[in-house]
Amino acid sequence: MLPFTKDVFFRLLARYNADIWPAHIAAVVLGIVVVFLIFKPRRGSDKFIAAVLAGAWIWTGAVYHMMYLTTINWAAWASGALFVCQGGLIAWTGAGRGRIAFRAGSDRPNWFGVSLVALALLAYPLAGPLTELGWSRAPVAGIASGPTTLLTLGLILLAEGRIPVRLLLIPALWTIVAGASAWPLHLPHALILPAAGIVSFSLALIGNRRLPSNAKRE
Repeated sequence: MLPFTKDVFFRLLARYNADIWPAHIAAVVLGIVVVFLIFKPRRGSDKFIAAVLAGAWIWTGAVYHMMYLTTINWAAWASGALFVCQGGLIAWTGAGRGRIAFRAGSDRPNWFGVSLVALALLAYPLAGPLTELGWSRAPVAGIASGPTTLLTLGLILLAEGRIPVRLLLIPALWTIVAGASAWPLHLPHALILPAAGIVSFSLALIGNRRLPSNAKRE
């Protein structure tokens, strides 16, 4: 049983969104730039995408989980730490060492990855006013954990060559945790998140088994 009710959670989301405005605008703009760069790569675009993704995880962990969610759920300290660790891992692997190249291709993991990116950046926030979440509580990728996780799963599936499965471990785990938490609250992403996590992780493992260590996917 969760230590908070749906009403308490919704009030927290509304307060968080109000307090950090206009960070939403920056998050949306960065999301648009990321989408452009995965289809039209530029010099340094891979490190830029990794830096944006890392910043989203660190922000969501440190601000949303540790500063806000902990006021209604003490366990958010642990989830916040996981988010910060994931951000650090992406920053080290992608922005620091340049080990990830994000490319929109034509194989199955790529198409599923593009679909998750679209779901995170468009469907997730736009679904807010169509559900009981409303505009004031609508989640935005980069500052909310659900769409940020979906965006990460999608972008990692777009990695050129073998997919770095280690970067999928925490996001896939979080989809299960978030889905289990959303289920008793009857939130729409109760099934979307776990399904996305399981499919993404499975596609990564299957795709990597078919490729040598230095191969590139088409």
